[in-house]
Amino acid sequence: MLAQIHASGILGMDVQKVEVEVDISSGLPGWQIVGMPEAAVRESKERVTAAIRNSGIQLLSRKVTVNLAPAQWKKSGAFFDLPIALGLLVASEILQPLSVDGYLVVGELSLKGDVLHLPGILPMVMAARERVRSGELRGIIVPMSNMHEARLVPDVPIVGVKTLQQVLHYLESGTLPECDVPEVIQLQTPLPDLADVRGQEFAKRALLIAAAGGHNMLMVSSPGSGKTMLAERLPSLLPPLSIEQSLDTSRIYSVAGKLSPQQSVIVSPPFRAPHHNSSAAAICGGGRLVPMPGEVSLAHNGVLFMDELPEYPRDVLEALREPLESGYIAVNRANQRALFPACFQLIAAMNPCACGYYGHSKVACQCSMPQLLGYRRRVSGPLLDRIDLQVMLQPVTPDALLDGPSDLTSEKLRMEVVRCRKIQAQRFGSGARLNAHIPSQDLDQYCFLDMPSRQLVDRLMTSGKWSARGYHRMLRVARTIADLAGADLLCKEHLAEAIQFRQLDRLQAFG
Repeated sequence: MLAQIHASGILGMDVQKVEVEVDISSGLPGWQIVGMPEAAVRESKERVTAAIRNSGIQLLSRKVTVNLAPAQWKKSGAFFDLPIALGLLVASEILQPLSVDGYLVVGELSLKGDVLHLPGILPMVMAARERVRSGELRGIIVPMSNMHEARLVPDVPIVGVKTLQQVLHYLESGTLPECDVPEVIQLQTPLPDLADVRGQEFAKRALLIAAAGGHNMLMVSSPGSGKTMLAERLPSLLPPLSIEQSLDTSRIYSVAGKLSPQQSVIVSPPFRAPHHNSSAAAICGGGRLVPMPGEVSLAHNGVLFMDELPEYPRDVLEALREPLESGYIAVNRANQRALFPACFQLIAAMNPCACGYYGHSKVACQCSMPQLLGYRRRVSGPLLDRIDLQVMLQPVTPDALLDGPSDLTSEKLRMEVVRCRKIQAQRFGSGARLNAHIPSQDLDQYCFLDMPSRQLVDRLMTSGKWSARGYHRMLRVARTIADLAGADLLCKEHLAEAIQFRQLDRLQAFG
């Protein structure tokens, strides 16, 4: 007898519809799984047979063929254990076919028959929502431990199960045995306050502009000037994610297996700070068998902080250029391509040289000219060109350290950020676009320049030190400065401040 069960698989961030077909026929007893299964899928026959046997069900030794359709792309992971088990029971005439019809089934089985937690449930439920609305599906069966994320998607009937026996009981009777549903708990971690940072008023102003407009930022200074402290306090300036942004970010964390009952949904902009010895796969995404999201994707709709920027591998830094422009990053393999969202705000920090004291007023630099140039060339010009705000920090003075906490708190600045982002929402209409993401073709509309401003820009561009991309990014920063000032039109003062925060010529002059 032939049985068909609806299932799903994950390829990158894409959810693939899979039909699990199980056929039992006469012949030599044995199992065969076809449809391009990888190792974890091929091993499912051992888990499924042991789970069925340990659930008190005896199967006859027959020839079993399992097909995972469509067969043109690889199937990986343990998503198909429970569908294969139900298909085997239907094909063995132990379970009625109509009882399973219309259900999307996802779950890994243990040898004793427990249905185990799986990554990627949230995007699967999101992808199945339209199929439920159209009547193609009537519900989704998921592991009970994944209920906290599956329930985030409205208008989808979700059935959470702990064991194979519970699945059979539900399909035969329509009711579930009494069991505890995991409670959704949101842990709120206190964020550090910007008032803790002494001095550095120029950098705080840049941080406010970066938060208000979603701009990338680079801080350059000698060690101990407060670069890391400033970056770690940026999340305290950012408003919560919208519902759409929250689900979009949460599905990435679901695929990465980072959602739990303690954090079932990402409600605040994520802050990721990978170490500089991280590999390209860890930062950009990838993996030997199945492409997984990297740090740039885990920072989607949030902040990616890269301390000691020149210490990262060159291939990692150059790979950032694509997502900084497009908001996506592609991971290509010989026979598959995965596209991950990566619309993040880059906050980077670096020393001016290898010893860290080039240009310091009181500590002499110990680097030779070749060392200075070698250190500077680790960060390419094209990458610097994609960073909107480039700030040179000065060492903190003793007076600033002794003055105590600043009156400029994160709460005060967050109110400014929220007000500025409301202006952007009114300007751009639907969506979550910020000034940093204004398309180049729309800059003339949103960043109209009067005659004094045009004269300033003309002098700037004729110097030959600015590219067209740098000019466009300066305009976006000026638009944010004008929004913070409550001005509808850009003026010369807004452009002048934006130019101050883009000190590309000074960065290129190291050594």
